[in-house]
Amino acid sequence: MPRSTHELVDLVARRGPALAFEISEPIARFLRDARALCGGDLDKALIMVEIILRANQHPQFRRLNAAELNSSAPPEIPSLGINVRSLADSTGIPRESVRRKVSELLEIGWIVRQGHRLHFSHEGYLAASRTRQELHRMYVRAYQVVSALIETEGDTSAPHSDPWE
Repeated sequence: MPRSTHELVDLVARRGPALAFEISEPIARFLRDARALCGGDLDKALIMVEIILRANQHPQFRRLNAAELNSSAPPEIPSLGINVRSLADSTGIPRESVRRKVSELLEIGWIVRQGHRLHFSHEGYLAASRTRQELHRMYVRAYQVVSALIETEGDTSAPHSDPWE
């Protein structure tokens, strides 16, 4: 029977110390890679993630596949877009810093401006491929950790039912 999000969060929280490395290490690897992608600027990486989230929310983006996005004639990346003020509000980064970092991202072509809204570009999508691979690894690792945790939760036959001990 599928478990609710609340039940799964509670299960993970109860086993937090045993899972800490397994869950935290892929996140750290993703953050290091995203920071390197953005020239050592983690705030710029966070701005990119926020802009990408707006694309991810668009229903047409969800219908695309990786082959289409990696093709030589890629489709325009659908996005709901976001403005500088919203980026500053959602990230907690001062608006002037956001504006400056957005200018840099526009200059290298990773985002585009349509009116007052910022959108993720195909160039940005391609530039982030290694970071996206780290994100995929993080998804898979989280799935593996939680699946193993669920499988061993009720196992009282073994003295140590924790697969990470």
